[in-house]
Amino acid sequence: MPEDFYPIVGRKDTEKIFDRIPVEEMQTDKPYQFALFVLGYAAIQGNRLDKEFVQDVDWSPKLGASFREIASIHGRPYHKYAGDPTPIEDPKAFGGYCNHGTITFPGWHRPYVMLIEQAIGEYATLVASKIAEQYPDEEDLWKTAAVELRFPYWDWADPKVAEEGLPSLLHSDTIDITTPGKRTKTVQNPLAFYSFGPDMPEGFAEFKRGGNTAFFQRWHRTFRYAPNVPEATQSDIATLQKFLKERAEGIRRQVGTLFAFRDDRDASKRQIYDEFATTHPQSLNKDFDQFLKDGPKKFLQNSSLEAVHNTIHYTSGGNGHMSNPDYAAFDPFFFFHHSNCDRLLALWEWCYPQYWMGDGYTVDGQKVNWTQQIGNRKDGVGAGNSKPITSGNGGYLAPFMKEDGTYWTGEDARFLRPGAPGPPKWYSYKEFQGVKVDLDASPEERVKARGRIMAYYGYDALTARDQKIRGVQHIPVGDYLLPAHYKTRKGFHVFQIQVALPEFAFNGSYEFELSYTRPGQEAKHIGCVTVFARSDDSACEACETRRNNGAHVHSVIPLPPALVSEMILDSGVDRSQLTPEITADLIKKRLRGELKQFAELLAFANGSGVDTDTASGRLRLELSPGGVILYSSSVAEDPNDPEVPGCNFDWVSHNEVFSDGWMSVTNN
Repeated sequence: MPEDFYPIVGRKDTEKIFDRIPVEEMQTDKPYQFALFVLGYAAIQGNRLDKEFVQDVDWSPKLGASFREIASIHGRPYHKYAGDPTPIEDPKAFGGYCNHGTITFPGWHRPYVMLIEQAIGEYATLVASKIAEQYPDEEDLWKTAAVELRFPYWDWADPKVAEEGLPSLLHSDTIDITTPGKRTKTVQNPLAFYSFGPDMPEGFAEFKRGGNTAFFQRWHRTFRYAPNVPEATQSDIATLQKFLKERAEGIRRQVGTLFAFRDDRDASKRQIYDEFATTHPQSLNKDFDQFLKDGPKKFLQNSSLEAVHNTIHYTSGGNGHMSNPDYAAFDPFFFFHHSNCDRLLALWEWCYPQYWMGDGYTVDGQKVNWTQQIGNRKDGVGAGNSKPITSGNGGYLAPFMKEDGTYWTGEDARFLRPGAPGPPKWYSYKEFQGVKVDLDASPEERVKARGRIMAYYGYDALTARDQKIRGVQHIPVGDYLLPAHYKTRKGFHVFQIQVALPEFAFNGSYEFELSYTRPGQEAKHIGCVTVFARSDDSACEACETRRNNGAHVHSVIPLPPALVSEMILDSGVDRSQLTPEITADLIKKRLRGELKQFAELLAFANGSGVDTDTASGRLRLELSPGGVILYSSSVAEDPNDPEVPGCNFDWVSHNEVFSDGWMSVTNN
């Protein structure tokens, strides 16, 4: 193999599986591990903090293990990853490795996080051995820490985020670490930002939208919510915290819906993994109008991992690097974010081992393959020689290679348990709500664990057990029947909003925010759906294909039962006269939708009718949401076992929330 070949093997050098743990826990409870992690993250960024207190560390990583090279995989400067020796046809027209908007989204990011875990781990092993030579009394402390070191995660859906926001260790300019001799040293914090140095990556450019400009080609470090000046020196962490805390509860509920898929769904009739994995579920009709006409059997009942992932990118980045897919991976926070996404994937795989992408799906008796785009662009703009290739469980997860010189596949990346397909991953996750993702469990244990996870993340519509119930016989529910002993919650309905947004409407990332309007009071944030998109001048070939196809981002916003009750109470309606239809009308009249880009209002709509006071005209149809639809369902539950979560059934569409259309604020 060529000298630069850098296969993704994770922490194979340790020969044991150890847990990824919360980064806050690593800092407080594992000081030696945390020190090696900070030193390692700095080292792969090109900042050798270890030279102050460890001698003779001769560390020369392969190019494929450098932070700049690893971060470049995700977007700009659009060159082939150095660790992949496979030749490409035209390096100057390289179209990237984008796996967004596809069923491979979760699996592709798994070896990606393993890559940086491996690079930091190699450094940690070397430094720990040098410390052991120079401080023999501390040998066990440092060598054990190096062996057990895995890339930590930050759970952005933890209940405490609504109050505490982003922990200081992920944004402070300096950080304290333990050093040899059991001393404490304050060092520059490599978790807060990445410094590019004097040589900026090729192809970085200004990104302008309205009153906001991201000076990516002149900012010599990464920023979150940067000032709109090329000489920026600090991120606006106060604004980041404000938006993160405001959105925290809605984010939690969307995470909770990931574990609300039924366990007995006939996979031949509905591709559950596809709906979980991506904002662009291929197995559903790509024409959104037809998608809605297909009725309840085809609409999305739950959020996707990619959808909630998008919101974290946007909320943590503002007009900075994390909000733009071409630059996001240069922010060190990117990998804490994706370690947590991978943790949610691992929990989901453990809860739903029966659901998988396979090699395709069936429509009207015809086999359809999953597809992804590969190829080069011409001169960086317009379609090049892109072509769809067969994806799915056997699809390649380029540029991540195994030791035998072949690419990781979707099947290789599946599951963390020992003996799973593909190479060992050499990591697991800390136990969560009684779940250890590398251990087996019975179907009954998996179902009950789903209930605990949903409850933890605030999706109480299916886990609260305080509703009166009445007996029913078999209840027809789409493709299956509920068990005969299940009972419905009398008079109780779940309401949620399904949203479809044109991915490339506003030349980059933007969000749909849903709020509850109250007379004489400030609007109350309910939830949001984020489009995490590259700009129109990006060299991403897969994005160009989706742009040409008019791709839409799909997700859902669950309405908390307590909020629905508040709306009913505020309306003054006689509760004894309520029906789902009356309640739906009340809800729609109290909702406001806004399209925003980095706090700039682009367009808005009100469920109570058009308000033209602040509008410049109607928003063009091609820029407007493809649908903001209100749905409701009944809930059934097992009366014999309160640990089993309830399930939705009898979904009903209450049609478009903003039927009077969208008003533009910025002449779009």
